[in-house]
Amino acid sequence: MGKIGRSFKRRLMKEPEAKVRLIVRTRDEPKAYRSLLARRGIKVKRELGLIKALTIECEASSALALLRERWVVSLEEDREVRALT
Repeated sequence: MGKIGRSFKRRLMKEPEAKVRLIVRTRDEPKAYRSLLARRGIKVKRELGLIKALTIECEASSALALLRERWVVSLEEDREVRALT
């Protein structure tokens, strides 16, 4: 699969200005990248230390640019989860 699923990458490429919410898995502690992301205009929503990840909000083009970063392990869409009862 690589850093991102093919269909999700195609969606980001199709609408580069769309706002997206993502989970970014990092090689190191995620807090090390908060200021870097902020300087790029990427809003960090939460830090998920147990899985070495950050939840972010940004334009699709910014998300695609993160794929070139060595510290990024993977990108996935941050979607709402609902439990079935």
